[in-house]
Amino acid sequence: MQEQESICYLCGKVLGDKISRDHVPPKQFYPKDLRKQGAPNLFSLPSHIVCNQAYQCDEDYFVMAIGSLAMDTSPGNSLWKDIAHQFARPQGERLGNMVFKEFNNRLPSGLYLPPGKVAKRFDAERVWRVVWKIVRGLFFKEYGRFLPPKLSDSPVWCYSKQKK
Repeated sequence: MQEQESICYLCGKVLGDKISRDHVPPKQFYPKDLRKQGAPNLFSLPSHIVCNQAYQCDEDYFVMAIGSLAMDTSPGNSLWKDIAHQFARPQGERLGNMVFKEFNNRLPSGLYLPPGKVAKRFDAERVWRVVWKIVRGLFFKEYGRFLPPKLSDSPVWCYSKQKK
């Protein structure tokens, strides 16, 4: 555990003075109302402040893009209240408008949806970047080892490619 605490789980480099603790999964995945009712079992890992901040925009996008699909559920409504607060900031409004445009009433040819349903597109690269960050954090916590930022550079990826 001592070695684990001495490197940034996001870049693999030795931690210096300016470090932060990054929640895995990101704390914003859990609406504030629900965190007040019962604290989710979140843990944090050491990271450089810059490394942690490099994912913030993608995490904001992830929450807004995926969270918008959970509306009309209790957690989804709580999350939507958190998302609505982001619209007060200029970057939150821009992001919200971008996510809104991903909902599409024009469907690809041959695709039929039930009444009241719409198609939703995602920026797959951004979503995957957040998912891979969470996987890396869980792996680091469990094994105390660093996984590279790109899945294609990971031994896990190489192993799975050989299996096919």
